[in-house]
Amino acid sequence: MLAASAVVDLAQVVRDVAAMTPLDRKARQVALDIELAESPCLVLGNELLLEQVIPKLVRNAIDAVTQTDRSLGQISSAQTPTTSAWGYP
Repeated sequence: MLAASAVVDLAQVVRDVAAMTPLDRKARQVALDIELAESPCLVLGNELLLEQVIPKLVRNAIDAVTQTDRSLGQISSAQTPTTSAWGYP
């Protein structure tokens, strides 16, 4: 059974994932460029599932980048401010 959804700081989950993958990225010559705001990026979700899905997305991106003919790869991601459905920034 899955845990109920809760408010999760997605930016912190992404920071944690980036901190866990430096050796694999370095060995495969892939740079990970992440631009996150200082403020939390709060989402409603299952933290455990997000902690499983985001590393898989990063690994898939690393695999895709290393399958190109480039000698060095780069993966970029940025958090941009938006307005939520509730009208909050």
